[in-house]
Amino acid sequence: MWSLALYTVFVNESGLDVGEVVVNERIMRKHQNLTAEDVLSAWNNCFIAKPRLDRPHEYIAMGPDNSGRLIEMVAIRTQDMSWHIYHAFTPPTPRMLEELTGRRK
Repeated sequence: MWSLALYTVFVNESGLDVGEVVVNERIMRKHQNLTAEDVLSAWNNCFIAKPRLDRPHEYIAMGPDNSGRLIEMVAIRTQDMSWHIYHAFTPPTPRMLEELTGRRK
């Protein structure tokens, strides 16, 4: 179940059309150190984002929240062109950093 729809309409630094963004409430239940506002802040401030190679309908992204913490995120673009963020974690994992940058440790 998706909840907490928050809206922004602009293009962020990574070139990602932000549009309507929905943060899955499961993120906050699973990671109590994150709020929906943290995730939205990181999404709006995202500096790198790209489609997943094995799942091009999913985008991976990383950006800082308002406190400066880097947050990794995974989102899907729906048919109505909104973004549904279903995964967020801080700090970014080595696997996510490798997937975003293409570089191995």
